[in-house]
Amino acid sequence: FGLLGFLIAQPKFRSVVVTDRRILALNTSMWSVTTPKGVAFEAPRHSLGEPSGLWWKCTALPEQLFIHKRFHKDVVAANQSML
Repeated sequence: FGLLGFLIAQPKFRSVVVTDRRILALNTSMWSVTTPKGVAFEAPRHSLGEPSGLWWKCTALPEQLFIHKRFHKDVVAANQSML
């Protein structure tokens, strides 16, 4: 099941862009997260919540995202920019 299971249930990779008006999630690939392939979803600008743990589960968006600890500082900065 190993490789076949991974190929069938392949995870989605997203790059998130936060502006002063909205939050965009862009479709990317595992190999190139800097080259977006389209918009996955957009949401109105609001607080994303307080990140914690190694992989934080963000449920404040239309799609549940798991955000790695190395990006928690970016989530905190996005939340603070709303003030």
